[in-house]
Amino acid sequence: MPEHIHLLVETETVQSMSAFLRDFKKFTSQELKKYAKDEHFWQRGTMDHCIRPSLRSEDFENHIHYIFYNSWKHLGIKPKDFPYHNFLELVEKGWIEDDFFDYDAPQEFEIYE
Repeated sequence: MPEHIHLLVETETVQSMSAFLRDFKKFTSQELKKYAKDEHFWQRGTMDHCIRPSLRSEDFENHIHYIFYNSWKHLGIKPKDFPYHNFLELVEKGWIEDDFFDYDAPQEFEIYE
């Protein structure tokens, strides 16, 4: 996705998430400035979402699916063929099926759509 990024991050508190995102943006901006002349790489603020553990909630699974769906949605690349995420690692952990989105019909997810 050329103009945005999705991250799934585990933290202890909301404040930890804010600190992580601040530091992530700062570090990546410093690194990118070595290769690009642009001064601004990140928009102000974030669109973060806290996934709370629940036996009845499918929130975690929905977000995992949405993240991997994006490689197809924006670039037409199936998740297992996209080189810039850890899809196969999550398949090994059993968090997602290896044939996820392994067909040509588009699928819609209601997260942020």
